[in-house]
Amino acid sequence: MTKQDKFIAVFLIFQGLAGIATTLWLAALGGLSTGVLLVLAPAIVAALIAGVGSFRNLSWARALGIAVFAAQVPSFQTPWFFYSVWLGVHLNITLSWIDAGKVGVNLLALAMLIWALLRWRALAKPAASDPVRGPALGAWQPITVAELELLVVEQLEACSPSEREAFATRRVPFYAVPIRRYGAMGSVLVVAELPEGLLYYEDVEGGFEMGILEDGALPEAPCQQFELTHLLHRLGF
Repeated sequence: MTKQDKFIAVFLIFQGLAGIATTLWLAALGGLSTGVLLVLAPAIVAALIAGVGSFRNLSWARALGIAVFAAQVPSFQTPWFFYSVWLGVHLNITLSWIDAGKVGVNLLALAMLIWALLRWRALAKPAASDPVRGPALGAWQPITVAELELLVVEQLEACSPSEREAFATRRVPFYAVPIRRYGAMGSVLVVAELPEGLLYYEDVEGGFEMGILEDGALPEAPCQQFELTHLLHRLGF
């Protein structure tokens, strides 16, 4: 899961919580009508479900998040009809006509909608197969051995002499091992073997991690992006 996708998921959860706070505030002021509640409540629930589901890398949750942002983009006000949904924060521009009504656009929601659609499109692109590890996981493309070789060389430059020496003595030819991700099986490349476990590159999170094989596969890694020097320092080198 990339940092962009994490931000969108966090923002959806924030909007859901902010929507709850707004609803309670309106209720305390006595301005919470049944109509407003009927619009806000589904939007709040949808935002929270979409945010949590997006963290679990669920495709339908991303689609629901897009719908949440889309619902917040337009606003209308006429003598006979009113529609406006915003959860916590908004940035509106409004056009009005005398005695005819108003039409508005929530620029913040529009920006998030465009961003979420772009991420949806990027994740939906078919990924090429990796010659070492086979087909990519779903629509996501893994790092290649050649790319990881370059990354390791680059990050070793930031390591201390003792860290570089420790890595050199434990380094192995890169090989793939299975890893559990979001309820499915994927694979990662191991770069070194230590008594504490396998040092591998988690290319979904974009960082190095340590892990021990359990029933032939690495357990799901936490959402962290350790550089090689950070992880070697934590290991005491």
